[in-house]
Amino acid sequence: GSTAEVAVQGDNGEKGQKEKQRDTKKEAAGEDADKKRKSSSATSNKHVFSGHGVGQKSASESLGLLDPNANETAVNQGKTKRMSRKVSSAKRASQSISTVTSMENTQVQASGEAPRRFVETKSEANLREWELAVGADLAKPIDEAREQELTEWAFNVLEAGARLIKHGRQGKPHPRVFSLSADRTCLVWKSPGKTTTEASISLADIKDIYFGQSTRVFKRNRNRATEHISFSVIYDTYDGKKMVTRSLDVECEDTEQFRDWTTALLHLKGLSNDMKDPLMLYIKEEWAKADEDLNGYLDFREIRKLLHRINYKASKKEVGTMLSTIDKDGNRMLDFEEFVDLVQRLRARSDLDELFVRFASNDHGMDASKAVWTVDDFMRFLREAQMEQGDDDQLRTFVTRVMDRLQRGSAKHGNFGLYSFYSYMSNDSFVSVFNKAHTRVYQDMTQPIHHYFIASSHNTYLTGDQLRSASSVEMYTNALLKGCRCVELDCWDGDDGEPDIYHGFTLTSRIKFRDVIKAIRDDAFTTSKYPVILSFENHCSLEQQVRMAEIIREILGGAGMLPDRMGADIDTYPHVPSPEELKGKVLVKAKTSAFTEEDDDDEDDDEDKVLSKKDQKMLKKKEQKDAHHIKVAQEFSDVVGIKAVKFKSLEEAIENGQGYYMTSYGEAKALKFIKNSPNELVEYSRKQFARIYPKGGRVDSSNYDPQQMWNHNVSIVALNYQTSDEPMWLNDGKFLDNGSSGYLLKPLPLRDPSSHFDPNMGMPEEVLRLTVRVISAQQLPKVGGGVAGEIIDPYVVVKIVGLPCESMYGKTSTVSDNGFNPIWNTTFNFDLAFPENALLCIYVYDEDVMTDDFVGTLRAGEAKLSISV
Repeated sequence: GSTAEVAVQGDNGEKGQKEKQRDTKKEAAGEDADKKRKSSSATSNKHVFSGHGVGQKSASESLGLLDPNANETAVNQGKTKRMSRKVSSAKRASQSISTVTSMENTQVQASGEAPRRFVETKSEANLREWELAVGADLAKPIDEAREQELTEWAFNVLEAGARLIKHGRQGKPHPRVFSLSADRTCLVWKSPGKTTTEASISLADIKDIYFGQSTRVFKRNRNRATEHISFSVIYDTYDGKKMVTRSLDVECEDTEQFRDWTTALLHLKGLSNDMKDPLMLYIKEEWAKADEDLNGYLDFREIRKLLHRINYKASKKEVGTMLSTIDKDGNRMLDFEEFVDLVQRLRARSDLDELFVRFASNDHGMDASKAVWTVDDFMRFLREAQMEQGDDDQLRTFVTRVMDRLQRGSAKHGNFGLYSFYSYMSNDSFVSVFNKAHTRVYQDMTQPIHHYFIASSHNTYLTGDQLRSASSVEMYTNALLKGCRCVELDCWDGDDGEPDIYHGFTLTSRIKFRDVIKAIRDDAFTTSKYPVILSFENHCSLEQQVRMAEIIREILGGAGMLPDRMGADIDTYPHVPSPEELKGKVLVKAKTSAFTEEDDDDEDDDEDKVLSKKDQKMLKKKEQKDAHHIKVAQEFSDVVGIKAVKFKSLEEAIENGQGYYMTSYGEAKALKFIKNSPNELVEYSRKQFARIYPKGGRVDSSNYDPQQMWNHNVSIVALNYQTSDEPMWLNDGKFLDNGSSGYLLKPLPLRDPSSHFDPNMGMPEEVLRLTVRVISAQQLPKVGGGVAGEIIDPYVVVKIVGLPCESMYGKTSTVSDNGFNPIWNTTFNFDLAFPENALLCIYVYDEDVMTDDFVGTLRAGEAKLSISV
């Protein structure tokens, strides 16, 4: 979780020694490949990036990647050169590595398994952030012609081949010659004793490229002299039982080779991701699982086992019939091409066949397998069946791109077929159930910050239960990358003079406060640029409070992440700031020095004690030095951006509340307010922050129902992010909206003081009628996600979660013995009184004799289930 920076010296002596070592190890094959690579690079690099204002420089020179002279110029001029190739922004910032240089050295950042973004350091005057080209300037598109040039250049680089030093998972580093497969789909290398499959990686399976030597494999034989020209290819593969993530770890021979290969792989990886066909990925994965003896064929036994695993029921006779129908060469086995045919036949969907035939303009005789679509047919389908908006030119461009990606040439020749349509309908990037317009920030972000629902985490550091689980810095990273904007820090005196974070008076482990602040700095604004709130539970002595303030100013202040107004200056705000004004800032929420012992309401300490009296006595005796201090050091008070204030009453808060005040209380107290003073709680939350957290009795880190709190206008509903339960699913679904920014503007009735909103209202005369048609599902998992067990009998539950008057659900019939392609075709109608704050939930269950088993849910960020609605 913490960040380690490794300096790699670059003086002439070391370079000379490295070159000498390399010369003694070079093989003839490697030298030939190197010559071929350089020749290819010289002829194909010179014009690729000319459209981006870099003249006739090579791609590597244009990017200035790890070039000491280019980096030195960037440091002196304060410029950062970036590549315009679009890749995933969330992964780019969290999993790429940055390189920073001074006049004397190059520093490569490494952070455990996943390199983290390097933030500008002020400890050395000449040190500036130097971000590699992995995804900067994401908003700048590359035109189609330039992208084709870049793609061809990348293919040429890999096809030329190169001799790289491979770090094996079992042994020591050894040279291998790497190149691109003849069909341009795989990175391959020659390795004695390994099959072609074992010594290759499909470009479609590449997840990321890590720079430096940060993986476990590299750490076994780390070579700091070559760290700046090393990289790892992170990819998915099948190990015979399940899909696993592995790394290919290599050292390059020089910076030119490093620049060309990483740039080429990054581009082709991004291109491959854009063109992935979910159906073909699924077929390849199932083939790898089914071909147990690795002979390249599936026999009768393997086919039966496959069908059971994928939730498709078929008798021996039915399997035999399938085999005889598909087995073209009559050898009673299926090769891969025949296997693809089998899966396509199994995936036959009458609901999609009907749609495809309806919009096909060719003479098909109502046979879906003979129907084909033209561009105009596809556009009619999008207009009439999918209710797509946009002008004709936009739609035509989209359709042409989709058709050519799924079936090359089909846009031009008008022969887009049924199976390609199946692929289209199973591709979440094309037909997501979520509104694509809401995948980016679209709401007004200039309202006062307390007028937003804010994604919030409770005891963020914990990996499991509240009593004995480990604390981890990585949990802060995970929460921030999910879009969480309010994390909790329970701070206690550390033995080394710097604070620790852990759950006081329990057996949870400790982590260093400094490491947590570093992690927050590195990933606070990877997923969302809007402000992060640090909710402090401060148990430190005055001395270590001062140290906390120093660390905050050093790490966050040094990165420009602290707001302009803190401490006493908060009261000088001319207005309550908005998320837009605070973009890129980290706000400390804590008690200030103005608090007195009488003011202290033991924030976050009124939870039920979760240990036995015996354990409490033992731990209290052990940690007397960690006793809760009421006084707040002035230095710590001066970095506070949101004031933690004592809760006296709802009436007092309504009278005196400010938008930068926050009061925290447990779910039990919140439920009392909901029961006894619901309208007052709504009004109170219009004036200032309210933060709710789970009661102490939830020792298993379970969560409470967040919807009740949102119904009553509570801005910060803190949940245990480490627990995947229904409340957390609701949280994930809610904050998927507005570009996963972690901020949702509250509906006007919850913000407007003149509104008389009643969360317990009855169903009004005017309602919004929501109609949901559950059509079908594809490739549902078995219960628990395993491969063994009975074929499931699935049914779907559709539920509205909102105001009490909106609580409704519907249930489909059960489809027996079919988790592969069940069809329900069931319609539900729901009346909504306050749709702005309601959630639609879709669950799949397996009907059983005793208790129905949960299969999965359609939820934020996870396309675990393919359900047509």
